[in-house]
Amino acid sequence: MAHEGMKIVLVIDDDPTMIEMLKDFLESHGYHVIPARSGEEAVKKAAVSKPDVLILDVMMPGIDGYETCRQLKKEAGLSGVPVIMFTAGADPRFNKRAFEAGADFCVSKPFEMDRFLNVVGMALRKKA
Repeated sequence: MAHEGMKIVLVIDDDPTMIEMLKDFLESHGYHVIPARSGEEAVKKAAVSKPDVLILDVMMPGIDGYETCRQLKKEAGLSGVPVIMFTAGADPRFNKRAFEAGADFCVSKPFEMDRFLNVVGMALRKKA
């Protein structure tokens, strides 16, 4: 397997620019990134790819990030996978709602990429 030893990160966002930016950045730091453009696609891809970390946008068409997180946490083998949820929205209840849905970390956009990388590292340590 070409990605042996690499940590797998599933990035879920309906914005292709955001996915590409995170993919390029995380892959430049040694992660294998699998993109998903919707919650429905994320649930299917996560079941197959068994990611080490899930990075999830809140605002998406179809099932939103909160519902996606709940569904992912219910999947066999995914309940212990850390979820980093992010939003550009100004909902003051974002953190509370994200944690209630099962997220482990919350980040507001725009975020500094180095700080975001630290959150990914913390998520992986939590999983370990």
